[in-house]
Amino acid sequence: MKEAVKAVRDKIGLMVKVQVEVTSESEVRQAVESKVDNIMFDNCSVAQIRDYLRLIPKSILTEASGGINLTNIEEYHGCGVDYISIGSITHSIKVLDLSLLIIEGN
Repeated sequence: MKEAVKAVRDKIGLMVKVQVEVTSESEVRQAVESKVDNIMFDNCSVAQIRDYLRLIPKSILTEASGGINLTNIEEYHGCGVDYISIGSITHSIKVLDLSLLIIEGN
């Protein structure tokens, strides 16, 4: 991971934030060592996230994602992450078909 983050930073510079997705303590440690800007916990339990947060300096923003929806978001609220993502609001939304007709007036 360290080499990949360095390659990205060399290519895009420091103005663009680098976020990595992690699913294990090992990956969290690698992300911290790589000095990423954001760490996203993917499909991690609240207990796992709390454990992982102990390893992360406050300078790195954190996000919980994966498997979080409107019925279980309360479990993640207050666990210590900076952001919570709910994918269902984009991939499971019911669409409303609207159209716009323009009628010329007299």
